[in-house]
Parts: sequence; C-alpha cells; structure tokens
Amino acid sequence: MLDICGVYKIQSLMHPDRCYIGSSVNINNRFYRHKTALKHKWHHSPILQSHYDKYGIEDLVFSIVATCKREDLIPINGTIWIEQCFIWAYAHDKHNKEKPYFNVDTNAGNRINHVDSDETKEKRHNSMLGKKNALGNKLSPETIEKIRIAQIEINKSEAVRENKRQKMKGRYLGKKTSDETKKKQSEAHKNISDETRQKMSDSKKGAVPWNKGKTGIFSEETISLMSETRKGRVPWNKNKKLGFTPSGAFKKGMTPWNKGLTKDINESLRKISKSMEGNKNGIRHTPQKEEEEVINKED
Repeated sequence: MLDICGVYKIQSLMHPDRCYIGSSVNINNRFYRHKTALKHKWHHSPILQSHYDKYGIEDLVFSIVATCKREDLIPINGTIWIEQCFIWAYAHDKHNKEKPYFNVDTNAGNRINHVDSDETKEKRHNSMLGKKNALGNKLSPETIEKIRIAQIEINKSEAVRENKRQKMKGRYLGKKTSDETKKKQSEAHKNISDETRQKMSDSKKGAVPWNKGKTGIFSEETISLMSETRKGRVPWNKNKKLGFTPSGAFKKGMTPWNKGLTKDINESLRKISKSMEGNKNGIRHTPQKEEEEVINKED
C-alpha cells in the first residue's frame, strides 16, 4: 500500500453528525497513530477520546476525503486551505458551527517545513526531564522484548511487506551506486569486529530460509535477468588464499602417495589390503603372533 497524501475523516456510525477532519502526507500512518493514541488514552482530542472510551473503535470509520500533492498541505499564512475548506464543510451545526465535533481547533495547520526555535527546544527538553520513558531514560528489557515481538507480528503482515517492497522499488529503481559509496560499504564490512560477526551468526541459527520448500518463485524472465547481471562478475575468492585446505586438495609441493606406481604394484596393494580385512586397526600380525595362533588352533 503506497503512501497517500490528502485530507481524511474519522466519523461515528452511532452519531454520523460527529466527525474529525485532518490532513497528512501519509494518511495510512496517521490512521495508525490515531488508533494507537486512542487505545492508550493519550489522544489530543478529549472529545474523540471520550467517544472512543464509550463506544469503542468499532463505532469509528476512517476514510479518505480527498487526495492532493504534498505542496498543497504547506500552510499559507498559518492555514492549510484545502483542509480548512473541509473543516468548514463538515462543521457541526448543533454544537459548533465553526468546526467538526471531534476537532479541537477551528483552523487547519501542521508542522510541514516548520523549524522550532532553540528556546522552544530547550523548553521541551526541560519539560521531559524526570518523566518516565522520556528522552534519556532507557526502556526496561521486558518493554524492549514486547516492542520487538510486536514489530515482528507487524512485519508478518502481507500488506506491510507489499508497502515496503513498493517503497524500495520506487526509491532505488534506475539508480546506480557510485564507486565512492561502494568503497564505503566495502570498508564498513571489513571493519566488522569478531564479536559482531559472532552475534550475526548466532542470530541466524535456527532460522528457516525464506525459500525453503518453495518452487517456481521466480519467473523465466526474472531468472534470465538474474543470469545476465551475474555475467562478467569476478568470483569473490578469485586469487585469494583460503584459510583452510579443501577436502582432497594437496598442498603445494606435496607428492601424491601413489605417484609412479604401476598397475601390478597397485594390484599387489589391493591383495594386501584384502588380506588385512578383519585385523584390528589394520595392523598385521607378526610371525611370532601367527605361530602362537596356529598352536592354539591345533590344541
């Protein structure tokens, strides 16, 4: 699902005359933030929060009223005029003729292209000092684990995956990585510590490959494109010394044990090997040992 920019509405089913009008450059994300705030009882609109507490999320319908360009949501003289027009259109006649029932302000505005002053930043910083979960306070391991599990469940959603795929496709389609960026990426990989490598290895243990048991994942066209992109590439281990000796490989200068042996000698070795079958650890008996065995058999 792609990001949608425009004006949205939150409306009550029980009381259709009650609604909330807002705007966002990413409406789907704003819907999620509204629902999260209502669930945790910290929504900025006390009227909408009170309605939610009484009727529940099932009574609220989240819909898109109109789509527009991002530039259309930049305030002019402090007002977003496209949103302001809908605020006037949905003004609640019975309670307030200037704004919809759930809205807090009569004027539409947002913080696009807005930069806080140093004084405002300092006030916000001081107001958060000493507060639980404020900036500078660390979350407990239990809370971190809950957030991690919740994020895993969210990422399992096919809609979320498709949204990420579309974003990545639009972001990198037709773009090529510069040589400078490639060099930086290469240096970053070289400087990974042994501890980090071990953590990466441990995190992958027990993971099921994404394509396990799946067939026909890629089309013939995709397979052909993948093959073309690999042509001309230099193998990663070309002209590199491996840190291990592959099975069956000989070290440089080593002479094979059977070099120069004739077929007759090889046949003799085969007979000797067969005669040694059954001997413990392949050790031949000495003549004295063989004589003792013959005496024992005669007895």
